[in-house]
Order: sequence, then structure tokens, then C-alpha cells
Amino acid sequence: MKRPSVAFVALVGLIACAAPGFRGAAAETPERPSDDAVVARVGDTVYTLADFQKRLERLDAPYRYATERRLPEYVREVVRREALAREARRLGLDGDPAVRGEIEEATQAILIRALFKREVTARAMPTSEEVRAYYETHEAEFRLPEQVEVDQVQVASEAEVEAIRAAVRAGKPFKAAADAIAPDRAVVATVSRGMREPEVERAIFALETGTVSEPIRIPEGILLFSMRAHYPTRLQPLEAATPVIQARLSAQNQDRLWKALQDRVWSEQGVVIHEDRLKAAAPPTPGPPTAK
Repeated sequence: MKRPSVAFVALVGLIACAAPGFRGAAAETPERPSDDAVVARVGDTVYTLADFQKRLERLDAPYRYATERRLPEYVREVVRREALAREARRLGLDGDPAVRGEIEEATQAILIRALFKREVTARAMPTSEEVRAYYETHEAEFRLPEQVEVDQVQVASEAEVEAIRAAVRAGKPFKAAADAIAPDRAVVATVSRGMREPEVERAIFALETGTVSEPIRIPEGILLFSMRAHYPTRLQPLEAATPVIQARLSAQNQDRLWKALQDRVWSEQGVVIHEDRLKAAAPPTPGPPTAK
């Protein structure tokens, strides 16, 4: 049997701490109870640690981890729902036709979700060969635009511009020179063609690595740029494109598999819908209001 996780065991300790006789922080940490230890009871039905561990294992990972960390609250909610459901059965509500209809609809939804997971989701993930084939036949989708990576700083005056440029000419790195004049205003930016104003784009894409641009005036001040790297148009590596391709193909495969499954089921079960009779039975569609 799968053992409870560390977080699960820790939360079981919280249950023990809440029990009568708990002496506070100075009390010894209780031993971890066994899987068959009873942690809750409703009438004659007992719930063991293993019972709730099995329930938790049915949850998706993020929800399971969060629930393990609030185990007492989770157990209390499960027991509350069971006690109330028993009261409803005692009152005979499970025999009410409207309630039976809702139960049937809920059961159908659960079964359909399980069917989709088994017959569609589990089979929809594309193979590595399918991913590569998509990548090779859709290269345009994965072509990266020409880009530059630059240091950028905005200053307020020509004097600050000249001070930065003079420091760079003297051998100081652009970032250090900018920080000395305009502290914390220098940033690194990656710019693709078409992202910036035309005059800014012309200036930065014409730079060579390590060089500093001419000052560019904008309404908020003056911009200076220093080229870090220039990347030409290039194809994104298959490894980087794979998650996107998998998601796209998986969605397409799910649509295809789900339609095929429904078509097969309808054919095998002889499903027939008499739409002409349904249309005749439906209330007439109201026409446009007549003018008075």
C-alpha cells in the first residue's frame, strides 16, 4: 500500500493535537498513526487514515497537495456531507422523481468525463514524429524576427548624455556609466522589428555591438542605447517549439477523437433523432411585432 506523504503525516499530527488531553507546545509529538487508525465516524461507519488517503489520491496533484495541508478541514467536510446525505435518505428524498433525475444527470456527467479522459485525452498527445513533421511543414510559424538586445537609459539633459558618453569612451561599461549619472534608470530591453518608434528602431538596429547610439529626444526626455547583441531572423529550435506544437496537436486530436467516438457510439447504439417531429412539437417562434 502507498504510504502517506510527509505533509499528510504532519496534518494527521494536527488532528491528534486537537484531541482532549493535548497539553500545548510542550507536549511530545504524537507517533504517526497506522493506516488503519480510525480518524472519523458517522453512525456505525468508521473512516480510517487509509480511506482518506485513497480519496486524496483521486485528486489532481495541485489540489491534492493543498488538501493534504488542511486535512482536518477536509475530513470535517467529507463527514458533514455524508451525515447530511444520510439524513436526506432517511427522509426518503432519494426517491423523489426530481431528485432521481438530478442524480442521473450527475452520474451521466461523471461517466462522460471518465470516458473522455480514457478514450480521448489519453490518446490525444502527439508522438515525437508528429511534432517534428508539424514543425518541418510550418516553419514560418516558428521563425523568430530580427531582434536586438540593448542597454537603455533615459536622462533629462544633454549634459547627462555627454557625461555618459564620455565615461563609455574612457572605457567604462555603459551600465556603470549610466548608473553613475542616472541611478537605477538603465534597463536591458529586447526589441524586435516593428516594436519601437521608427526613429528609435533605426538608431538601435544600426548600432554595432558595444557601441552607443546618438541621443534620441522623446517627450519624456532623452534616450541613449548601447548594443549588447544583434540576432538575425532565425528558426526557433524544435525543442523550444515542442510544447506549443504538442498543445496545438493535442487539441486537434481531441476534437477528432471525440467526434469519432460519438459517431461510433451513435452507430453502434442505433441512435435516431426525429427532428421533424421535434420541430413540430416546439412552440412557434414569435414573429416581429406588428405596427399599430
